[in-house]
Amino acid sequence: QVRGGDALPLGVAQYIGRELARHTLVAARSGFGAGFHWHNASTFLLAQGLKKWYMAPHAVRNDAPTHPHFYTTKSTHRCVQRPGELLYIPSLWAHEVFNLEPSVGIQTQEVDAKHAY
Repeated sequence: QVRGGDALPLGVAQYIGRELARHTLVAARSGFGAGFHWHNASTFLLAQGLKKWYMAPHAVRNDAPTHPHFYTTKSTHRCVQRPGELLYIPSLWAHEVFNLEPSVGIQTQEVDAKHAY
């Protein structure tokens, strides 16, 4: 608790009253995907289904063309996410995702006006 006259810890004042994370329920059919994109750091908890992820550090964003080369040759990290697994996507990393089965999960994304895309 901060009392009158007490200083807030360095960096805390800028977050008072601001949303720090967004949570989104995601449900989609088999074959649905999200093409090449990037955003703030996020996590994805898969509750049901299977998802195929393709990811690469943010530098690949400037390496055109991106589709279909991103998921065939330019992605440096690939995985299949299964129910109960939590995937972390670093801030500004390029990624694509594709549902191998009907899937349901929860995405939590960091909110930061400086990096909001």
